[in-house]
Amino acid sequence: MVIFMISMRRRMNVYKKTDFKCSICGSSHNLTCAHFVPTWTRISDDSYENLIPLCGSCNKKINFNFIELGSLKYLSTTFLEMSLLYYSGLAKYLKKYIALYGEYRTQGKIDVNSTLAILSSYDEALNTIIKDWR
Repeated sequence: MVIFMISMRRRMNVYKKTDFKCSICGSSHNLTCAHFVPTWTRISDDSYENLIPLCGSCNKKINFNFIELGSLKYLSTTFLEMSLLYYSGLAKYLKKYIALYGEYRTQGKIDVNSTLAILSSYDEALNTIIKDWR
């Protein structure tokens, strides 16, 4: 198991994205920094754009999975767009990697088809964002 050490300063900045609340349920207890693109993919990092605040309970529920966009009720549009833009830089390789190694890398804890469907929703959201910018 790899343990990522995120500095206290970065944690505080990530927690500020939602005014110190979980991005999913709004709880302010037991906050953690979760990766928008999970670390098991081996192509994500601890950058500010890839971290979102989640309570311990929501983080545990997500486990190895990607987060469904509709569940991020407490994450502002600005920060959601930032995370999606981070994802867009990895999308091409990420989809191939998940299709080839997803079940193996997570020891069967993800459903590859469901994960790819979630990534398709990320793509749709990105297309909407890009249209709005034009």
